[in-house]
Amino acid sequence: MPSRRHRASRVLFPPLEGARPVRRRQRLLPCLAGVCLLSGSAALASSPEAWNRYDRQVRTACVAASGLADVRVRGARIDLPALGLSSLLLEGRYPQPHMNGRPGLELCVFEQRSGRAVVAEADSLRQALAAETQAPAGSRPAPQGGSPLKPPAPAGSPASPMAPR
Repeated sequence: MPSRRHRASRVLFPPLEGARPVRRRQRLLPCLAGVCLLSGSAALASSPEAWNRYDRQVRTACVAASGLADVRVRGARIDLPALGLSSLLLEGRYPQPHMNGRPGLELCVFEQRSGRAVVAEADSLRQALAAETQAPAGSRPAPQGGSPLKPPAPAGSPASPMAPR
């Protein structure tokens, strides 16, 4: 004798004449495939409102986590989707009395899952940017290890710093 569940499914889905019996999995598979296709395309594209909301969330969390006074965001947000992180550069003034209101730069990293922002001092970036903008384009010093046109000596050769002694 068939169970109640089987009787109910026969009432809701009567078998077609001459058709072989269809298993439940075979009925659900096309439905699941359709749902996955429809939901997948919607998940790939975010609306501009969603991006604006996320940008406000990152900015608010980063400014709140910052220890600087008169904080403002400098530049655009950088996203690292593979890691679930976003970063911002913050600029302001140090509020401590011994710092005498010196300008400061902080790097903020925002974790998407938890909504938590972590801030680190980034004054060295300010110095690097200042040095780069002051030097004319053609007079930049060559990177360590030789000129930019000449590749470094292969390892093991006498001119190489990796040569055995």
